[in-house]
Amino acid sequence: MYKRQSVESLINLGSLYFDMGNIDKAQAVNEQAVSIHAASAQGHANLGLIWQNKGNAAKALEYYTDAVKHNPKLVTVWINMTSVHLMLNNDEKALETAHEAVKLEPDFPMAQNNLAVAFYYNGDYQAAQKHADKASALGYAVDQRFLDALSKELS
Repeated sequence: MYKRQSVESLINLGSLYFDMGNIDKAQAVNEQAVSIHAASAQGHANLGLIWQNKGNAAKALEYYTDAVKHNPKLVTVWINMTSVHLMLNNDEKALETAHEAVKLEPDFPMAQNNLAVAFYYNGDYQAAQKHADKASALGYAVDQRFLDALSKELS
């Protein structure tokens, strides 16, 4: 029990550091958490977000992949993986991870938005429009530039 509590404390501390903009300290405490408990899905997820924030998409993807191996129900990790796959021009993988996020939480607006974007990059503009509309209906502020580009492809 102590080990789990200390890992959770480190992860919480890492989140605080991240929110304060101290990315290096956030990374250090999340790495410590993962070294104590290698199966810490949240620790891996946080490290993925840190590496994504640092602009290293490949490293972020490694950590996100580890996170979903330990807990495949972390919808935000699937959402982040979608973004990283798009950054890496892995459009088919982006579509797979976006589908997974929507499967886990169909009414999560950001998941619907990411699925719309993934469909767009895979050339399925009608499906992209459907999911952009759903994201918007769920309260997500879909980027107007995306909607304009989508409208252009549909006309």
